[in-house]
Amino acid sequence: MLRAILLYTIILLATGCSTSTKEHQIPTPPNNTPIIENNITTPAIYLAHSDTEYKRLGLDRYTIAPWEDAMRTSGDSGSFEWWYCDYIFSDGTAVVVVFYTKMMFDTYGLSMPSVSINIIYPDGTLVNDSYNLQQGSHIDASNTKANIKIGSSYLEDINGSYQLSYSHNDIEFNATMVSVLPAWRPETGHVYFGGNRVDYLGWLVAQPSSIATASLHTTYGDSLHIGTGYHDHNWGNAPMHKNIDNWYWGRIPIDGYRLIFTDIVPQDGDNGEHLPMLYISKGDKMLENLHDTEILQYNIALNPITQKPYANKITITTKDEYNFTITIDIERVSDIGFYDMSNLPYESGTYPTYLKTLNSITLTTIESNGTKNTYNGLGVIEQMSFDMEVKATQ
Repeated sequence: MLRAILLYTIILLATGCSTSTKEHQIPTPPNNTPIIENNITTPAIYLAHSDTEYKRLGLDRYTIAPWEDAMRTSGDSGSFEWWYCDYIFSDGTAVVVVFYTKMMFDTYGLSMPSVSINIIYPDGTLVNDSYNLQQGSHIDASNTKANIKIGSSYLEDINGSYQLSYSHNDIEFNATMVSVLPAWRPETGHVYFGGNRVDYLGWLVAQPSSIATASLHTTYGDSLHIGTGYHDHNWGNAPMHKNIDNWYWGRIPIDGYRLIFTDIVPQDGDNGEHLPMLYISKGDKMLENLHDTEILQYNIALNPITQKPYANKITITTKDEYNFTITIDIERVSDIGFYDMSNLPYESGTYPTYLKTLNSITLTTIESNGTKNTYNGLGVIEQMSFDMEVKATQ
């Protein structure tokens, strides 16, 4: 999933290929092995969550192991993978760093270890940089924990905190991210597509929130920063446009709450089929046992930039076993970023677009005794679309 307040700039990188040392055998099912339980007909999109599926994937339902943020694919043709980090510092500076095994989510191409950085200063100045290793280069990544090195840049899990360094051209960025909240994945973190459940997309939020301290050197000078960080990890075995029509994604901090949501619409689903996923924390605690999560889209109209249908209002509702209810109303204020991805040097859909919007956020909680609280703020939401039209999820 692509990201919030952030600059997920499309970077065209040139060439790569490899494998990594198998320190830990990742039990992801082979690409040609359907994983259907009891021969039941499955929907076009499915979040694996049964005890059998946890066991098959080598996962514990309640504990996330360090190897889950390690390299999860071979890095060869038939896979994609990236580790994403972003930072919002107290002076308003934002930094995004992404490590890839490929050219973004190119699946069939040869591996190409690559890394990018986007920096936006409080005055709006934007600095972008990236580099990649040559085709055939070894992917220097561990299979036991997050530890990927590309040239002189690296991301490493050190006992649950993360150390990141980006060094290229005139940019030196070093950050330490100390987790505020434990890692999270929606159920197994494996979203399957199609009746055979062969194609999948993996998602792990390794750091929903962290305290980040960093040093930054660019041509604009040297600076030290303290702020918040976020890190997640995606991987898969099939081109996204093959299985996904579109998604909305957002990460919203509001009055002590932290929200992460996504709503994925599959290519071949029945009308209205979609997969909502939601994470909510308050302070330093994740809210658990949320159920009956619903994400609905309203006021759908052609966006003036993409010329695709866009939900100008999104409402998310969820509650726990004690009937504590949370409702999040998200309303588009303006468009703040757009990328036409049709010029990527690999197939990625009919007309792939990435749109970021600024939104007003209203979060309403209702306690089991009827006490109601309302919080207001702003948040950045993304829409990723791979086709000419976007299907509504109502």
